[in-house]
Amino acid sequence: MLNFIEPLLDGMALCEPDFTPPRYGLLAACDGGMLEVSGLSVPIGTQCRIAHGSGSLTAETIGFRNGRTLMMLLGDPVLLRPGAKVRPEGRPGMVPVGEAFLGRAVDGEGKPIDGRGPINGRHEWPAGGVRSAALDRSPVRVSFDTGVRALNALTTFGVGQRIGIMAGSGVGKSVLLDMIAHGAEAEIVIVGLIGERAREVSDFVERHMQGAKRERSVIVAVPADHAPNLRIRGAMMATALAEYF
Repeated sequence: MLNFIEPLLDGMALCEPDFTPPRYGLLAACDGGMLEVSGLSVPIGTQCRIAHGSGSLTAETIGFRNGRTLMMLLGDPVLLRPGAKVRPEGRPGMVPVGEAFLGRAVDGEGKPIDGRGPINGRHEWPAGGVRSAALDRSPVRVSFDTGVRALNALTTFGVGQRIGIMAGSGVGKSVLLDMIAHGAEAEIVIVGLIGERAREVSDFVERHMQGAKRERSVIVAVPADHAPNLRIRGAMMATALAEYF
């Protein structure tokens, strides 16, 4: 029982009460995925929650026009209605990160898609990453063991190196990534499945999230049938997690 209560008490100790009155605006116009909101002034990059029947939708602030705030909807605009309440959520330009994501599969907003309950990320990281000076980057000097002997012998990777794998559909890019993620000499593995077919995402998660490698892996998956701006958020989420770890 104590092992269950202690993490909750630690989390409550880190909480900072916010007595700021809630702010919200009203949905004034909708043109496809572009929204115009009146009565709400928030910085660019702020994520907002829009009342949507019994649930809600998410939108990201992208600009301003004629006294209104422009937002890009991260989802399907079906059933949106004029006058729906729009309220800001979280800190602008920040995404949740932390050890709680290890062993989980999430979407572009950091929400779990593996059916294993919510993720209580206690830390945040800039969505656009932390820029470092050119001279702060270490040169590539040490080879990286991918766990795939053919790659180690013929296409040697280096620690800190960026590699592009380009091929047509159905060739086996996801399978190769799974082999590298499974056999690589790395403490943490972050896999971003952006723009993949939903069936491939399901197969990859089922294969990869098994055994001991689950506890050192994070999968960020945004299939091709999701909105383009949500796929961008997924890439930023995966990069932020990699930088954090």
